[in-house]
Amino acid sequence: MSKTRPSIRASALILAILTVASTVPASAAPRAAAKKPPQPLAPSAILMDARTNEVLYARGSDVRRPIASTTKIMTAIIVIEKAKLGSKVRVAAAAANVGESSAELVKGERRTVKELLYALMLQSANDAAAALAIYVGKSLRGFVKMMNSKAIDVGAKRTHFANPHGLTAPRNYSTARDLALMASFGLKDPCFARTVRTKSVKIPWPKHPSPRVFKNHNKLLWDLEGAVGVKTGYTSPAGHCLVGAAKNGPTTLIAVALGCATSADAYAVTSALLRRGFARYETDEVITKGRVYESLSLTDLAGQRVNLIADHTVAPKLYDGDDGVELVPTVSRDATLPITRGQVLGKVEAKRHDVVLASAPLVADRDADLPTFWSQLSAVWSQRLRVLSTLAEHGTAP
Repeated sequence: MSKTRPSIRASALILAILTVASTVPASAAPRAAAKKPPQPLAPSAILMDARTNEVLYARGSDVRRPIASTTKIMTAIIVIEKAKLGSKVRVAAAAANVGESSAELVKGERRTVKELLYALMLQSANDAAAALAIYVGKSLRGFVKMMNSKAIDVGAKRTHFANPHGLTAPRNYSTARDLALMASFGLKDPCFARTVRTKSVKIPWPKHPSPRVFKNHNKLLWDLEGAVGVKTGYTSPAGHCLVGAAKNGPTTLIAVALGCATSADAYAVTSALLRRGFARYETDEVITKGRVYESLSLTDLAGQRVNLIADHTVAPKLYDGDDGVELVPTVSRDATLPITRGQVLGKVEAKRHDVVLASAPLVADRDADLPTFWSQLSAVWSQRLRVLSTLAEHGTAP
């Protein structure tokens, strides 16, 4: 497959979407101010394919920034990996006393891990984050150590966590790229994916007339078709942050906007990136059923060859800038005779920049039995006769 990526034109269009000029009318603004360049709605932004982690657009995506409550993405990942959803968590005093966004937890209250996850990711509750962290990590420090170790595992190399909730701390930072990688990792887990796409949930609240209601702060879930998460965040140093994700058929895209002046800007950027991303995806046949991608030549085939053909057609949705897709066939090392038609003997992968975009099994196009003594002898003589004939044609026969 060979395509030309319209990178300059596409980047210019998305850049226009992600920047905005001053909203003050020119007549009311000082002449000098009118000459200022448009300011970016999001100083750091990225669009990523959740299946392959391929970056489709990036602006300031590797700049380290405070990330506010998007920190809770990693908190949820670790809790889901390490704790059972039905386990009861006793809220420690240190958790109940964490301020700002809250689930109104009280010291000694017992809540399930599942309930606290909803409080964490929908309500963005800092007390729930601390309660889960102390339960899983035995202490806040222990849990933060787990967070930083997991960040390395998922490839978030420019990230450092100082707490499980994202309240301002000097060493709590990440990048747009790293947050997209964390979201991509999390969305592959059914529990994480189910939690972050939940719009609202009610949990019991003993001694109160009505249950607690946690409503997801992520407006994308209501405003963008196909939205499936992930997490909002805001502090004064971090600005408005949003890690958004949406699904269209088999394709899931992740958009991140950091450092925005308003929540409206964060939603405008992520929405524009996700919509533009899906608009530029198209179905493309990269592997064709029945096409020969490799051949097998075994020592005991006595000069014969078995072609390896694709078992089925693969036509995934690929970004329309996917140029340079390479088809890489691999043959099974333990292939031996006899071989039957349709036997799987390898695979072919469609790769771009070492990322596997699609794959299909390679199967034998015919039967190949163990050769008899006479068939081997016949093959040897046939090969010798061909050599002699060639030599005779050039006047060099013995």
